[in-house]
Amino acid sequence: MGAFEDALAALADRFRERCGRENLELQALVAAGRLYAPETRRLLHGLAGAGGSFGFDEVSAAARKVELAVDEKAVHPADLTALFTALAVCRQTPQG
Repeated sequence: MGAFEDALAALADRFRERCGRENLELQALVAAGRLYAPETRRLLHGLAGAGGSFGFDEVSAAARKVELAVDEKAVHPADLTALFTALAVCRQTPQG
């Protein structure tokens, strides 16, 4: 692998780690009744934007769906479950 590919692989590894961290953080925010808090939306927005950049379109789509629902204050539990699952799958994907 060249330097560029190595750098991309390192960024993807960091994103996988981020998925694990932010999954736990989001679950804690939801459990604490802070689903509609600004920090929740910030996390969702960041995941929605970054997931597709590293090939995790499911993370982007699920985060975006929940982000939009947070804006409307109408989040469905099934959408949260889908997001938590996408984040867990991302985290468990073998590193490059």
